[in-house]
Amino acid sequence: MVKKWGRKFLWAAGTVMLLVPVGAFALNNGYARTPPMGFSTWNYFGCNGINEANVMAVAQSMVQIHAPNWEGKQISLQSVGYKFINLDDCWPATSRLADSAPTWNTTKFSHGFPWLTDTIHKMGLKIGIYSCCGTATCAGYIGSYGYEKKDALTYVQWGFDYLKEDWCNVPSQYNNAAGSATLYSRMGHALAHADSIYYLDSLKADSNWTTAKADSMRKVHGITFSLCNWGGSLTPWLYGDTCGNLWRTTGDINASWSSIYGNWTTTIALYSYAGPGGWNDPDMLEIGNGSLTNTVNQSHMDLWCICAAPLLMGNNTPAMSAATFTILSNREVIAVDQDSLGLQGHKARTTGNIQVIVKPLLVHNPDTVNNKKFAVVILNASTSAAAAGSIKWSDLGITDTSKQFRVRNLWLHRWLKSRSIIDTATPPDTMETVSESLYVASIPLEGTVHVLMEMGNPDSIPVTSVRPEDYERVAAQLGNRMTIRGNEVFIPVGLSKLQVFDMKGREIASVSASQPGWYSFSGRGVVHGGTYLIRLNTPAGAISRVVAFVK
Repeated sequence: MVKKWGRKFLWAAGTVMLLVPVGAFALNNGYARTPPMGFSTWNYFGCNGINEANVMAVAQSMVQIHAPNWEGKQISLQSVGYKFINLDDCWPATSRLADSAPTWNTTKFSHGFPWLTDTIHKMGLKIGIYSCCGTATCAGYIGSYGYEKKDALTYVQWGFDYLKEDWCNVPSQYNNAAGSATLYSRMGHALAHADSIYYLDSLKADSNWTTAKADSMRKVHGITFSLCNWGGSLTPWLYGDTCGNLWRTTGDINASWSSIYGNWTTTIALYSYAGPGGWNDPDMLEIGNGSLTNTVNQSHMDLWCICAAPLLMGNNTPAMSAATFTILSNREVIAVDQDSLGLQGHKARTTGNIQVIVKPLLVHNPDTVNNKKFAVVILNASTSAAAAGSIKWSDLGITDTSKQFRVRNLWLHRWLKSRSIIDTATPPDTMETVSESLYVASIPLEGTVHVLMEMGNPDSIPVTSVRPEDYERVAAQLGNRMTIRGNEVFIPVGLSKLQVFDMKGREIASVSASQPGWYSFSGRGVVHGGTYLIRLNTPAGAISRVVAFVK
């Protein structure tokens, strides 16, 4: 039964409150359907090392073919999925041009950005740029505050594919959750419109120009938008997917286990906010930096991949060791991160220092009872001693302990032949099934094990549930058709629940829908003028919009 939503929700002191969208509806922009992969200049090169020569050296290292891997294949960072090369802070000149456009430091980038982006694109890679919501960047260079439209159009004209927008030197009135949503929505809206403005203007000059051609070009070149306000009280996960494609959940990372583990711990708790087109970002990878051991480097990779985090390398890729390349290029672990179902892993159990993290994976033609696939990481968070660990069927939500799984160790690249995670089959392609539980006798301190678990025959079962590819259709319906009429809302997808939150994350109203249609609200809160989050939870995932109620 649908309950009535109190009249006070849309009426305050006799004044009608209107629903006004803030920013673009980003989940339908077509970008970052899986977490972005690439490289960022900041962790290794910082401010002093960002220049054309180093960027080109990184690009060459990403397309370089390495010695055969465990599969006997000669691979590159590019071939396993790393595409972006993202410039961070310190690229701009010290001032804007006469027309207010930003420009690059000509000493650092002698050929200019149009040359650089064109060269990177010809190598089959993509390239990103950096800006800041404030009046200046974190290093003191020109910021985008008040220049969002000009900067967005300039980035598109230069040919960039990705924008990271930082959160330094922001006017004080915006230094809160609602203000952050406002500024990021401004840039998200500017980027979306910069695409169409640029291509429309350029293609109209072509005698063969058509609307269809313009639309096609706009879709080919778009900006993946990364929000970077460091999480905390600014709660970007509540509104990030309404204007961008990924959002930082933490402060800056550094090359230490405490920083890696701390950033991951914050992010893994936010698993319900991630999905295709919008991702929690615990910051860039430190694999290969500082004095991190191979054990910690491997754990870092496992934790980011089970978290469905963006994989943005921050090491000296032209000079990295073979061990670092092996970790960064493990295609089986990367496949967990890039799984198209788009679910972030979650902590299923903590026993002392042992944590079990489970990530459901896509199963084609799924029977939800007899066919399942999971990635599971067992983490030993201890900084002092090795420990034994296990995976119980209850960790997977399986109550029938007779259910059997095929299990694969993703670092040994072997199927298991017993309940021991380090006991592998001979020959390697032999797949035995195990039931009830798995165990590993000893996990190093700060170490992980990572397995793939498959049950049933996924390819022989008819579709019985909403498929992940329906998510884009759901998002499009929500973006085009979700409207307010009096105290009712149109919900475009059945078996869904719509929630309204204030910017502190408190739910103030909700409505459930058994089928598409108009529904009345119910709730205990009163909406005053301001910014709110509307989240629609569907069988295919959660979809959000930031809205402003105006008196």
